[in-house]
Amino acid sequence: MAPQNDSQAGTSVRPTSDISSDMDPAPRETTVAAEPVAEKKESNSATHMSGWPLGLLLFGLFLVILIVTLDISIVAVAVPRITDEFQTIKDIGWYPAAFLITQCTLLPLAGRIYTFFPFKVCFLAFLAVFELGSLLCGVAQSSMMLIIGRAVCGIGGSGLINGALAIVGIAASPEKRPLMMGLFMAVSSCGQIVGPLIGGALTEHVSWRWCFYINLPVGGVTTIIFLFIRFPPSDKKTWTSKSLFWDLDLPGFAVFAPACVMLLLSITWGDTEYPWKSATIIGLLCGSVGMFAVFILWEIRQGEQAMIPPPIMKLRAVYSSCITACFQGGSMLILTYYLVLWFQIIKDASPAQSGVYTLPSFLGQVLFSVLTGIAMMKIRYALAPLVLGNVLTIVSYGMFSTFNPSTGSADWIGWQVMAGSGRGMALQIPLLVVQGAISKADLATGTSVIVWAQFLGGSIILTVAQSVFVSFLRAALRRYVPTLDASAAIEAGATNFIASVPPELHAAVLAAYNRAITHVFYLGVAVSGIALLTSFGIGTVTVQAGGALKAGKTDAAVAETGGKTETVKAEPEKA
Repeated sequence: MAPQNDSQAGTSVRPTSDISSDMDPAPRETTVAAEPVAEKKESNSATHMSGWPLGLLLFGLFLVILIVTLDISIVAVAVPRITDEFQTIKDIGWYPAAFLITQCTLLPLAGRIYTFFPFKVCFLAFLAVFELGSLLCGVAQSSMMLIIGRAVCGIGGSGLINGALAIVGIAASPEKRPLMMGLFMAVSSCGQIVGPLIGGALTEHVSWRWCFYINLPVGGVTTIIFLFIRFPPSDKKTWTSKSLFWDLDLPGFAVFAPACVMLLLSITWGDTEYPWKSATIIGLLCGSVGMFAVFILWEIRQGEQAMIPPPIMKLRAVYSSCITACFQGGSMLILTYYLVLWFQIIKDASPAQSGVYTLPSFLGQVLFSVLTGIAMMKIRYALAPLVLGNVLTIVSYGMFSTFNPSTGSADWIGWQVMAGSGRGMALQIPLLVVQGAISKADLATGTSVIVWAQFLGGSIILTVAQSVFVSFLRAALRRYVPTLDASAAIEAGATNFIASVPPELHAAVLAAYNRAITHVFYLGVAVSGIALLTSFGIGTVTVQAGGALKAGKTDAAVAETGGKTETVKAEPEKA
């Protein structure tokens, strides 16, 4: 997320387009141009990098993007072995959620930090924290220590993806930026694809701890590269020691962070540690709602200086896209974690094999992400791939819920391809819509909000999935194998518990685990269904030649321009 320059401070947040207008039943259209205005076009090539310095910089950034995306997907394959070593499955949801919740909680604040401080210093600081978290995970002697390490990784990761995109904004010329962004997407997709493979190989042949140790040398290479590369100059907002506290909106963050944590704790502990009607869960939920209410009031008071500016969030295109991205993020992670669990428990696959078995979904996602980008220039309507992608995801989750121990490879390969294709079509659309619905000055903030919504949705929905899994596993074990202690199965690792039961009970235990996992896939159907419904909120946004977006005006924009069509040129980013 590129920070805004000094000239943007104090300007009003003004939407350039939205989806509908009650004042004008036939809203006129606003075109958001993809090119900067001529008089402000960046023509000084001396401010940009080229040649081998740019190549080295991109190589270092690509390495970091790779390990961050690896870190999200690599852990899923190692989870069964981790639960065996720590002898508990109650914390399965926390291993990914601890990373995601800290990352998305700090993401808006990280963007503000990049606005005021040098990019190199910020990026290396976030990378150092990420590396520290990886080290803690690698040496963890308990499940709680591993969760703490994952949380530290999330703190560092909150500034790495944003920072990488912002650094490209100042280092590459405007002509090269589209290519650079495309390469970033390719590297990110590769991280998702090879994560399960690397994680499976390391877990099976070395140790699950190397899923975290692998981040250390890679981050070290990037650090060395950055120390010897001189970054191009970038404009920064001025600050003083007295004003920085308010410039970063630390009071807002102090309310926002515990609200997120209490919400996650209530969902994670509900029906596992405490009954839903217990004072603990009710207190956490009430506290979360109360603090979110205080946060919203505070952000409204702060206006444009808020961590998440309300003027942007009032746009229908923005809040509809955020809600859609939130549920899409959760839908994606349910499949990532629980399909691997199904392969390792029900199909008795090794960690490496389960990584290979999940390749169809990721390959489908990469392929259709590219095809959708090309098709958008032909079909032009952003709603079409968003709706179709969510429909395919719903259907595939519905078929996943029918899986059983006798399900053949043709079924799980085919439905994975459908699920990956749906994700590839739909995941990029909310971001594209938001970028077209707001002014260039607010582009970085809008992008950050979408990423935050996707991460937050993934964190919360994963904890819900964990609660569903544990609850239905306990009930299924009591139903299918009443002679076994259901609580012992919850406390022990999944593969350890199955290996410890008598052979004549294996089929019944597998049936219980299969029932629990397929009920998590029912949750995937519901989550994807909500994403489908909210996707209609973006309206009939169209993509024009060259990548510009066209949409109906908001009421405010129509009122300001007297109902005339307005063309808003995008100014070049200045870091």
